[in-house]
Amino acid sequence: EAVEAGQDIKDVAEPLKLATAALELAQKVGSEAKDVKEARADNKFRTLGLLPGFSAANQEINNSARQVRRFSILMSNFTIATGELNADGSMARLKIKKQWKSTIEGMYAQKQAPKPAA
Repeated sequence: EAVEAGQDIKDVAEPLKLATAALELAQKVGSEAKDVKEARADNKFRTLGLLPGFSAANQEINNSARQVRRFSILMSNFTIATGELNADGSMARLKIKKQWKSTIEGMYAQKQAPKPAA
């Protein structure tokens, strides 16, 4: 994998290349992103590419608990070798929660209202 969980993204020598569908999406929205590191930093990729897709998918999902509200573009894939996937390909949720704790907490911290001064 390009990066071990918890490793600083700036230390990744060869970022993951975007999949064909992601490259096509980037091109469609005018993004020049060719790899995951560039996609993470490109506002066009996120706001003109990913967000409208999530919004469209959310409209088809009746259960709001299953809708995409927050997301993070990770610098590595979940694999069996890293323990994030079980042998059957399902997600090892507890392992993911532990390995990606700071990323997950960061997603939720973004939208929290500031606490009133005492």
